[in-house]
Amino acid sequence: RIRVTGFAGNDPVFRGDPMPLSTSATDDRKTVLYAPTHHWAFTSAAMVGERVASLIGGTREDLTIVIKPHPRTCEFRPGWMAAWERLAARDEHVHLIKDPAVDIAPLLIATDVLVSDASGVIFQYLALDRPIVLIANPQHARDKEHFDAGAIEWRWRDVGEEVTNVADLAAAVDRALADPGKRAGKRAEYQKLLFDDLTDGGAVRRIVEEVSGL
Repeated sequence: RIRVTGFAGNDPVFRGDPMPLSTSATDDRKTVLYAPTHHWAFTSAAMVGERVASLIGGTREDLTIVIKPHPRTCEFRPGWMAAWERLAARDEHVHLIKDPAVDIAPLLIATDVLVSDASGVIFQYLALDRPIVLIANPQHARDKEHFDAGAIEWRWRDVGEEVTNVADLAAAVDRALADPGKRAGKRAEYQKLLFDDLTDGGAVRRIVEEVSGL
């Protein structure tokens, strides 16, 4: 038998829990979260490298950029982590989340635009109805073992604006900030398919109740 409870990982997002981290914006700056996946054929990390802040921000000077690597990246990609750490040390408006155990939910709540690639974070972020920019790794279809064209990370690319050239990333972020309501209808459609009406932030409570009842 199956008990439908909702997605526990998104409870804080649906509730809108306050952002407890030091990267929370205290001024009028906009926050962009860069949250790439880890798999070599799907990730955008190698495409942006240490230039991630300039590629996202372009000529803008009003952005706070938070880099939240996939936990496996933290553990198995020391070169990428070192490059981002150097960037964060040079720029006070760039923050690297180095601890793989940090919960991404508070970061999502504090974010104005999400930049990702094929990460499951995309679908967590749907709960907030905010703009998404997706970077497409040109290698993705070459991985015959892991690439599945029918998976939602590939079928639902229209949830955000997709860029195939990282040189176009800053312009896409600009458009997302200028018109955050664009694609709201598509985001709502996908949110309904994923979460239905279980968007009250009570999934953990329902899990406890169901397990207790059984």
